[in-house]
Amino acid sequence: TLASIVFAVMLSTFMESLQKGAWNHMIDNVVSSYYGYVQIHSKGYWDDQVIDRAFMFDDSLGRVAADLPSAVSLVPRLESFALGASANRTRAVMLVGTDPAAEDALTGLSGKVIEGKYPRNAGEGMLIGDGLARQLDLGVGDTIVLISQGFRGVNAAGKYAISGIVSLGSPELDKMMAWMSLPEAQWFFGAEGRVTSLAVDPGGGHAKQVTKLLRTTLDTSQYEIMSWEELLPELLEARALDSAGNYIVYFILYLIIAFG
Repeated sequence: TLASIVFAVMLSTFMESLQKGAWNHMIDNVVSSYYGYVQIHSKGYWDDQVIDRAFMFDDSLGRVAADLPSAVSLVPRLESFALGASANRTRAVMLVGTDPAAEDALTGLSGKVIEGKYPRNAGEGMLIGDGLARQLDLGVGDTIVLISQGFRGVNAAGKYAISGIVSLGSPELDKMMAWMSLPEAQWFFGAEGRVTSLAVDPGGGHAKQVTKLLRTTLDTSQYEIMSWEELLPELLEARALDSAGNYIVYFILYLIIAFG
């Protein structure tokens, strides 16, 4: 009887530890692959993600991050959709203008380049997902034509050289993602000096502390500060559902031992 109880406790502990470790690893991969543990937007952007809600990214926001107690880095992004074309082929593109060095520090994007090189400066070309490259029949050194509607309705059109092809490991994202330097994206969309989001890397696991401090430091009537739990509620729901399944297994296991 004692042996069965010890076995059940050890098995339950192992299953619980394995599940929590797997979920923590998956959440860290998902969050660090693009979103960041905290994001800053203009008020209402997350519910209505249009480029007209882009806000000015000035030195004051950078100073706020520098004044926080933990090592915090900001990744400025200007995100919107465009129509990508090559010859007689067209595809929808999620275009992300970003700071190459800051983006690489947060997401490790340079390590996901499978062809070509990672552009470090403006004018060195852009990156596209390998699925998008196949759909448009593009390779390194080829040119993609982009057409969109920019900030406050301005016409957005341009052609850009492909410097590298990226594989994110997600077929859906690889079919639509493209990156260029932030200044080029701001010029393309007619949104000079503006960004749609700031992804925050809190460093050292201080996400909750940084979120709280940003909400007390920034003007919440102008900005929304969202943690990864608010950005990805479906991930939390999936984890809770998986945990509930484990509790059912534990209940059955201990019930069998109780009968014994």
